[in-house]
Amino acid sequence: GYSYHYSYRGKEDEGTAKKFAKIKKIELVNHLHPNFTLSEDYRTIRTSILLSSAGNPPRSIAFTSSLPTEGKSATVANMAVSFAQLNEKVLVVDVDMRKPCQHRIFGLRSSKGLSSYLTGKASLDECIQETKIDGISLLPCGPAPPNPSELLNSQPMQQVVSEAEGRFDKVLYDLPPLLAVVDPVVLSNLVEATVMVVYPRKTIEKDFLRAVEEL
Repeated sequence: GYSYHYSYRGKEDEGTAKKFAKIKKIELVNHLHPNFTLSEDYRTIRTSILLSSAGNPPRSIAFTSSLPTEGKSATVANMAVSFAQLNEKVLVVDVDMRKPCQHRIFGLRSSKGLSSYLTGKASLDECIQETKIDGISLLPCGPAPPNPSELLNSQPMQQVVSEAEGRFDKVLYDLPPLLAVVDPVVLSNLVEATVMVVYPRKTIEKDFLRAVEEL
């Protein structure tokens, strides 16, 4: 299934507002400034995801958006922090093979990653890296392949999803935008839930509805 959530709080106390003004990037704000109301909003989204299905909450969750620059990758990183704050083992998988950025967010290298495993050049253990944040590991994109859609629609990719679910409490997939490439549709069929990220006052309604229709 898919879900979307938007929360906004316009008022901060004066001290928090001054600190918030110094933030250059929203990535990992949930880790660096856990007391900000924005960080609380990410934890609210976490609760929405955990309550999104009857019975067991989803273990493997894909995040996508209609178009680029709508905050998808920042949302993935901050949601990983939110789940790690519950003492869960979290794996972030960067599936955006055309514009990967999770390795930069977490300050790691991407010389080996998902593409390395899918092409048989490295084992999964060689590709997964521990981040500096307790409880969070990263499977970066790896070298950019010429055929990402074919690699993702393969038996090895299904093995990644299956093995990751067995080793981690939560697996978060950073997918490309839905209206840009077909990759998100392929991956959304492999995971238990897909979250659509919406940029308030920027995302166009018709694009959002088209993206949901694709899912």
